Amino acid sequence: MNNDGFDLGCHRGNGITRRQELGAGVGFVGIGSTHHGVRGDAEDAEAPPVTTIYQVAAAGKLVALTFDVELDRGYAPAILDTLANAGVKASWGLTGKWADANGDLVARIVSDGHQLINHTYSHRSLTGAHLGSLPLTREERLEELARTEAVLIEHGGKGAMPWFRPPFGEFDGGVLRDIAEAGFRWNVM
Repeated sequence: MNNDGFDLGCHRGNGITRRQELGAGVGFVGIGSTHHGVRGDAEDAEAPPVTTIYQVAAAGKLVALTFDVELDRGYAPAILDTLANAGVKASWGLTGKWADANGDLVARIVSDGHQLINHTYSHRSLTGAHLGSLPLTREERLEELARTEAVLIEHGGKGAMPWFRPPFGEFDGGVLRDIAEAGFRWNVM
């Protein structure tokens, strides 16, 4: 719970940050942001900082809708219809694998004016924490991001850069360094 009384659904532990699922792939954003500079050694000296967004400052009341899609078409067409009928824009965290299989929906998300967020190609845990596995290597992480950007551009005419959302809401300093290297500046929780 932050000072404004918002339960952000996030916790920290052991250097890993993980977003708790808020049900049906819908996240809500409150007010404010946390800045994580990715600095420390000579390799990191060139990478600009990545800002991790848990909440954003806003005049008045604001709810930001974010949808993560990775498995099947599910309710995406109906959600897009509902958003269009209400004149509401949302952010869509898309995996490249999903985007490849649902190019028509990627094109619609873009043409309807929604924001894309790169959610990696295969939704593998970048840190390994979710499944207790080894973290992906720098090269594997960069490939996940680049492959997704290429698919989004192919089907939607634009990529998600500079917006990124980590699978399972997990990231650490290495993930932040790697996404910064790839050109991403916003880590959306």
